[in-house]
Amino acid sequence: MRSGLGERREAWGDAEVAARLGRADWGELTGALIDLGMRDTVRAKARVKPLMTDAALQQASWLDLLLRAAVEHGLQAPNQAMLAVRQMPCREPRRAMT
Repeated sequence: MRSGLGERREAWGDAEVAARLGRADWGELTGALIDLGMRDTVRAKARVKPLMTDAALQQASWLDLLLRAAVEHGLQAPNQAMLAVRQMPCREPRRAMT
């Protein structure tokens, strides 16, 4: 969100905090969203590619999958975005809203 508001320095700070919390994937996904805000799709694709493997998607929580879907949607890759959404448990009430 901060990247979209033009607050890039703060956005990178958020990505760094996410990575320090032991969630390197959140740091990479946040970085990918910032890259998208800067229209750097090449870098965003490189960040998200290892996070979209079958194994990575099967181990991801609801929020992880939502972040992955948001990045893929931003990359204009609806099939990949839907792949992440489909990994959400059917009983997850927020799945329908996604």
